Formats: sequence, C-alpha cells, structure tokens
Amino acid sequence: MECGKEIPDDSPCLLLIRYPGAYNLNARNSLIKNFSIHHIYDGNVAGVGEYVNVLEGVWQREASVAVLCFDTKKSAEMWYNCTPDIKQSDWLSGVDMVLVPLRNKGSPNTYLEILDIKFKDRNKFYSEYVPQCAKYMEGKPGDIAVVSAENIIRLRGQWDPGFIVINQFPTEADFSSIYRSDEYEPIRKLRQETADANVITVQLNNIFRNKSVPSVKCSQ
Repeated sequence: MECGKEIPDDSPCLLLIRYPGAYNLNARNSLIKNFSIHHIYDGNVAGVGEYVNVLEGVWQREASVAVLCFDTKKSAEMWYNCTPDIKQSDWLSGVDMVLVPLRNKGSPNTYLEILDIKFKDRNKFYSEYVPQCAKYMEGKPGDIAVVSAENIIRLRGQWDPGFIVINQFPTEADFSSIYRSDEYEPIRKLRQETADANVITVQLNNIFRNKSVPSVKCSQ
C-alpha cells in the first residue's frame, strides 16, 4: 500500500477539495461553469459530496467534499494554476485542497470511505493490518486502496494529512455490510491499535445532468 515520497508527473491523481457546506450551490455552479477547463487539462469532476458521515475521529465542521480526477499530476497542477475561480484566495470562502496519487483506478463506484491516518506502529500496520484487511475484502463489493499515499501535495488550506487511504463501494449498504460486520470488527480494532485515523464516508453525486462523467476512474 505504501507509495514513494514523490508523485511522478505522469501519475494519475485525485484532487480532494474540502469546503464549507454552506457553499454547496456555489461549488456546484463553479465546477459546472469550468467544465471545459477541466477537460483541457485532462480532468473530470468525479462528484460532489454534500453530506459527510464521520465514523471515527474528527472532520472539519459541516465541510463538504468535491473530488476531481486527473490523468496526470502535471495536468492537475496546471489546472490548479490556470482556472480563474481556483486562483481566487477566497474561493468558496476558503478551501482545503490536497492532491493524491491514484494507486488503483478501480471501478466507477461513487460511495467513498476516506481515512486520514497518523501511524502509531507503522510496521505492525503494514505487516498485520494490511494483509488481514486485504484478505477479508476478497470477493467483497468495492475496491480498497484506490488511493494509499503518504506522498500528498497540499495545495491550499490547513488540512495536512499524514497518510490517506480511499476505498470505494457501489452503495452505502455495501460499505456498511463490511464496516459493521462481526468479521471486520477485530480488523478495525487492529487498525485503531496501530494508527489514529479520521474516517469519513461520502456519496459523490454527478453534477453534470447531461454529460457522462466517471467517478474515480481515469483514462489511461
């Protein structure tokens, strides 16, 4: 799961934007207005998650999430530097923006689990928790660790994640059947023993009614 410390220029990436939930309409309008600019820089809006469910730890109060997918890190950075709205320091009354590499493109599922992790026992996390979690997820709906990264680029704001993992699922019910199962409970406790984590889930909604936009799936 662990990545290197640098993101290669040609690596596909996700851009996570955390913004005040009171600005949901503004966020949608801004992202829709800039639809053509996203595509100039090989990007897509994976979706907007207006309602975040905090499962563990903390999350910025009433903050929503927008997720963009870019074919390369270089194109994501060019988009960030060249999109007029984004360049405004007060866009959406202030946002947190982090860029993370896509490890596994996965399938176009839109129910995400996002874990912001600080290690307590890195070796045990990798040697015990990761193998047990991967084995448990075999044959289950969804894709684990489409993002699994310490090489995170903080573009703006105060959000400073140590290690981000993103898992994706077809539906909330699919996720809940896994997360709340008796079989997963000792695995979750092992993660909590080896790392502190802020854990949220969010349903990404397609904001383009008449355009086909993938979620966390980038083209080659």
